[in-house]
Amino acid sequence: MSLLERGANSVKNLLLITCLIWGQGVTAVPERDAGKRVRELVRQLNAAQRAQRQSAERALLELGPEILSHLPEADRRLPAETQVRLKRIVKELERLVTVRSSVASLVTLQGRMPLAKAWASLEKQTGNRMCDSIGQEIEVEVDCEQLPYWHVVDRVLDKAGLGLDPYAGNRFALTTQRRAANGPGRFGMAAYAGLFRLEATRLQAVRELRNPGSDHLQVVLEVAWEPRVTPLSLSLPLSEVEARSESGERFNLPLKGVRFARPIPDMSSVELDLPMPLPSRAARQIASLRGNIVALIPGSFTTFEFVDLLVSQGKSQTRAGIRVTFDDLLKSNDSGVVEVRVRLRFEQPNQALESHRGWVHRNEIELLDRQGNKAELVSSEEYLQGRSETGVGYFFAVKGQLSSYRLVYKAPALMIPVRLPFELKDLPLP
Repeated sequence: MSLLERGANSVKNLLLITCLIWGQGVTAVPERDAGKRVRELVRQLNAAQRAQRQSAERALLELGPEILSHLPEADRRLPAETQVRLKRIVKELERLVTVRSSVASLVTLQGRMPLAKAWASLEKQTGNRMCDSIGQEIEVEVDCEQLPYWHVVDRVLDKAGLGLDPYAGNRFALTTQRRAANGPGRFGMAAYAGLFRLEATRLQAVRELRNPGSDHLQVVLEVAWEPRVTPLSLSLPLSEVEARSESGERFNLPLKGVRFARPIPDMSSVELDLPMPLPSRAARQIASLRGNIVALIPGSFTTFEFVDLLVSQGKSQTRAGIRVTFDDLLKSNDSGVVEVRVRLRFEQPNQALESHRGWVHRNEIELLDRQGNKAELVSSEEYLQGRSETGVGYFFAVKGQLSSYRLVYKAPALMIPVRLPFELKDLPLP
């Protein structure tokens, strides 16, 4: 079975899992009726009969993540039974949103068309934006029906003779660049896993003349993702990496440790370096390189709002599996800068707070006055680290009375680690 077939099968398996989760009794409800139906079912969550309560919970789950905006806050104004069931429903629906987002987008692109039209069609189908300032006059002819996004993008780029610039800095978008003269095509060079694309971009043999025991081969992997979803972190467990020569002999010893990478929204990919022992001089290529990438995928971002800074200190709000607390407000004497401390606690951290936790600083936060004007965010720093919680202090330059400001904070309500097996084949050795 070829690498491309394996990649396609992996995508199909992910899609099958999602369909099985998502397809058990989903009921489509017109948007105009959804709110009314949800309110009726929420009232039944506290029905006298247990069977009625269970039936209502099941019905709400079957309506799917589209009803999340119609569900009320599970606060003390609701009966205790309703609160418990409502929290459980929200958590499961958020999980489904996250699972769906980790699956590759399937797209159809057929016929001869200007490159700009091809990118526009892909964006309409997936939400993935392409910034292209050099392919204006190029036309491509493609015939792709219900194929994973990266399969189609690689084919189109090959037809246009272009590549992608991972350092362009276009937020939540891919950016084209000119391909090196006589550079290889993209399609067939990579492994595809869900919304990710993995490619070996560099192999380097290192001989340490003063310390021969440190000789090693370094393989650099580029991991790219559909820009509609930026993973919070990526990790590569070294103990799960397996490299084999043309004869089938394994030449890398199991290693300990994990390679981490922290994606940022202004980039469309990251690099992970993979060390292994130097193979014998007789080996001409790595016939098979297998491993697993673990991606921490965020669910939908949830808004937490605290009105009147002076009276909201110490208050918490909980959505799905995350609790946000407006921990403290520290005022400077004369600079006009205040520190707003926000603490996040996770019911199930799922590696969100292991090692690279810089994603927390990228969560959106605003201080707004009564007219909706934003206070300037000067800087931020972490003041609390724990296994299941973290705290960040945000420094704002404010004008006027603090009581006139409200705090608006956005964070992913749920994060799910997704294990993505990959295999790269026929990598030429240096």
